[in-house]
Amino acid sequence: MSELSEAARDLLPRSADEFGTVDYWDAFYRKRGDAVFHWYVDGARGAALVDAALADVNSSDGERLVVNLGCGTCEVPRGLAERWRGPHKLRVLSVDVSEECVTRSRAAQQSTDLVALDFEVMDALALPGVSDASVDVIFDKGLVDALHPRDDDASRRSVGKLFATLRRVLRPGGCFVLVSMLQGHVRSLVERACDGAWSVDAAPASTERATLVPFCLRLRCEHETLAVGDDALTAGQRVADWAALWRAVDERIKARQPSTTVRVVELSVGLRGRRNGLDAAEEVATKLRGAAGLRWATEPKPKPLAFGVHAVAGAVVVGEDDDADDVRDRLGEALGCEAVDDDAASTSSESDGGEEAPLRMAWPEVVSVRSGQVR
Repeated sequence: MSELSEAARDLLPRSADEFGTVDYWDAFYRKRGDAVFHWYVDGARGAALVDAALADVNSSDGERLVVNLGCGTCEVPRGLAERWRGPHKLRVLSVDVSEECVTRSRAAQQSTDLVALDFEVMDALALPGVSDASVDVIFDKGLVDALHPRDDDASRRSVGKLFATLRRVLRPGGCFVLVSMLQGHVRSLVERACDGAWSVDAAPASTERATLVPFCLRLRCEHETLAVGDDALTAGQRVADWAALWRAVDERIKARQPSTTVRVVELSVGLRGRRNGLDAAEEVATKLRGAAGLRWATEPKPKPLAFGVHAVAGAVVVGEDDDADDVRDRLGEALGCEAVDDDAASTSSESDGGEEAPLRMAWPEVVSVRSGQVR
């Protein structure tokens, strides 16, 4: 194993429950040293999400306040300091239970004339040092996901505590910006915590294509309208049909995932001689899956024909310039398939004694050639 993968493995918890412990995170940031760790989006993108939310919150005459939950060492505070243009001053309070990361972030990110950056060790779910109705925007990317690995009683109580805190500290019209991978259990927890009292809009958190697509939910308590961009899924209404919202989210996730148009060659490999049952077909399918240099659109598996006789079928991804017959022939040669058509000519060579008959494969057959999308 490489040094990099060893280091990455050393950072992983023994179980997801360790994400909820202070000791784990202190050790995590000690091991990383000064290396910045970004959850889901980098500091500049996170700052852009917060800035957009601030623009939709009615401004007061005084200082604007953003609270950055579970800040880690991400550079969202620095991003806000670089992009904020007023007219009011902005205070960004970043909180985390890990003193290790708070100390590192405080040393690495500096305030400006317009933006005060504060870093405090604090329980992000309770925010005991934050006054009631004082916060314009609360930002989280990854905290809800990390602390709640499943939909159980403990997670429901924890998310309920968080949403009670949100209701307490957000000023009227304030906004909670949640960046999450929106796994199924997280969706259930958020849906239950909102309980019809929060308006929601959703859009991809990143502008880039990726296999894993983080989403940005903007939530407001007891707020009927919310100005949102063209990329939003709802217009800030209280959610009446969560299932419809999640379907729309899934469609957006799929649209953001990278895809490639490829040619797919569907192949079938027949069995010769007396070993033509399911066990033999499974053995051939294993050989096909292990063939070097092949990318399977559909992995090989046994295909019943008749009277207990099986073939093996699969679909190979090939290049636009690859000839299907050449692919078939290369696979046939690699597996030692038989090119002869007269099956009877070689049947007599099979053992008539107690020894198991040899596994013999017919030359692969091209069933179809088609275009397909591979993500």
